[in-house]
Amino acid sequence: RFIIMSMRKGILRMASLLAAIFVTATLNAQPWTPAGPDDGNQPLVYNNNSVGLSMASDRGKGFYIMYREYVWSSPTAVEQRASVRRWNGTTWSAIGAPGFSAGTVDYMHIAVAPGPVPYVIYQDHTIGQAAVVKTFNGTSWVSVGSPVSSARALHCRIATDNTGAPVVAYVDDAIAPNIVAVKRWNGTSWQAIGTNIALTSNIQDLRLAIGSTGLPQVLIQHSVAGVPSAEAFRYTGT
Repeated sequence: RFIIMSMRKGILRMASLLAAIFVTATLNAQPWTPAGPDDGNQPLVYNNNSVGLSMASDRGKGFYIMYREYVWSSPTAVEQRASVRRWNGTTWSAIGAPGFSAGTVDYMHIAVAPGPVPYVIYQDHTIGQAAVVKTFNGTSWVSVGSPVSSARALHCRIATDNTGAPVVAYVDDAIAPNIVAVKRWNGTSWQAIGTNIALTSNIQDLRLAIGSTGLPQVLIQHSVAGVPSAEAFRYTGT
């Protein structure tokens, strides 16, 4: 009995290994193809400043992209405003009005909750470079509460928890360039998650992820003795 079971397990392992090799070889053999027009004269988006792209899956066959688009605010002034498009598996479509932000934006990021419900965060130059969060209500982009930060915010990130609520992380430059704030939308206002994360040097970048329990995790890049370093932090809920 023991020997037979071992042989069966061995056969199953071998079959699994061969299947994995086949799948890997098949995937490696497949070419990358453009999502949409493959003609070099028909780019995905037009008038785009590619600095600050962000992308998120809609948890189905499609995905969203967020980018900055040049918009003439007057005959002599141009702004780099936020735009979002979605790939539905066949075609691209604009989500809301192009250039929907009030003015030039930086540190853009997009996340998608089940539905799909897209959320975006960005630094808005029209309100002292504070962080703004918006969601698409099916017709237009609407603000999610007041601005998340009281003043200048850097390296803005957004994710959604297991209830679909947006969670954000950003460098709170109004306090100091080495401080990270993490907040969650509770349906009424932005609520701080724990105390701010304080590092010993200025922050160069950060990432935000939500664990299976709905608790946030933050990866932060900063400099230690002049050497770029990364530190990970997780919120335990206590």
